[in-house]
Amino acid sequence: MKVYIRKIEKNKWTHYANLFKTSGEIKPYVITNDIKTCKKNSLSVYAVELCNEAEPEATILKISKSDKTKIENIALCLAESRDSLQGIDIAFIKDEELNNITENLNDKMPGETSLEAYRDDHVNIEDLSLNQVIDISKVITNFVCAPYIENSYIKFSEGTLCRLFVDRIEKGEVDFNKLKESFKDKLIKKFPEKFNSVDME
Repeated sequence: MKVYIRKIEKNKWTHYANLFKTSGEIKPYVITNDIKTCKKNSLSVYAVELCNEAEPEATILKISKSDKTKIENIALCLAESRDSLQGIDIAFIKDEELNNITENLNDKMPGETSLEAYRDDHVNIEDLSLNQVIDISKVITNFVCAPYIENSYIKFSEGTLCRLFVDRIEKGEVDFNKLKESFKDKLIKKFPEKFNSVDME
């Protein structure tokens, strides 16, 4: 099962979930903040292939160990898009849902992340019209209202992200020196015993 993962602020979407369910309305500030388009009217997402271990009739996907690692790593990639290391929420968009809205997917723009193995999983959804952005927002709202992924893989606290970064650094999957200074400072502050002058340039 192929899905696309986008960083959001779940509380905003949850707050207006009931309004959406009853009237179909989406508040503009939710769209402009969480799915604000960039150059070429594009949205940045990461693609991942999940192994659905649930029964066919199950409404919640059971996350396999390999899927858990993929989702965690993509959460780190998305966290790196911010200027500082903060907790994030993520939303999943199914491949078929996105293809029903647009087929303008550019997978030739590597993601700006220190996780080299995941750079090529970055996808730009390009040339979006306002109506298509609204359609994507409806898909995200539906997901927030009734997530089909285990809840523990929707929210990543700052502490969880810090621990994941340290784990990937220790495994050699993330180069500490390629992280933003604000990220390095936070990791050093939280885990001073993990970092010394040998680890840094």
